[in-house]
Amino acid sequence: MNWSLVSYGILIIFLGVVAYYDFKSFIIPNKLLLAGGLIGLLLFFFNKDLSITSVLLGVTVVGGLALAIAHLTKGGLGLGDVKLLACLAMYVGLWRLLNIVLISSILSGMIGLVLLVFGRVSKKTVIPFAPFIFVSTILVFFLQ
Repeated sequence: MNWSLVSYGILIIFLGVVAYYDFKSFIIPNKLLLAGGLIGLLLFFFNKDLSITSVLLGVTVVGGLALAIAHLTKGGLGLGDVKLLACLAMYVGLWRLLNIVLISSILSGMIGLVLLVFGRVSKKTVIPFAPFIFVSTILVFFLQ
């Protein structure tokens, strides 16, 4: 059995649910993140494509940077998004997670700019980030 493929399939389902919650309520429930993290941890032990170093670096480096950004922007990046990014490291490791973050940031910036130009949002409008993480994860998976 290809555990990497199983892990990605479960991750896509998990991210779809998270993106839905974030889009509808601007909240990512902690119970959902905990469940996703525990499943990711369990799958890590079967997934031979990931190293413990890559996972730990993903959690600490990306999670730490996201936490710093959330703090510096005074909530511009929500803590649910921070926890989600740290959780993702257990599924994809550091390098894929960095690609996901880069693509998510570019996509959200482009969509935000288009919405701003067309007057659909203001500078103060909150845009959920989890849907961009969801789309970016799918793109990274198919571009590999």
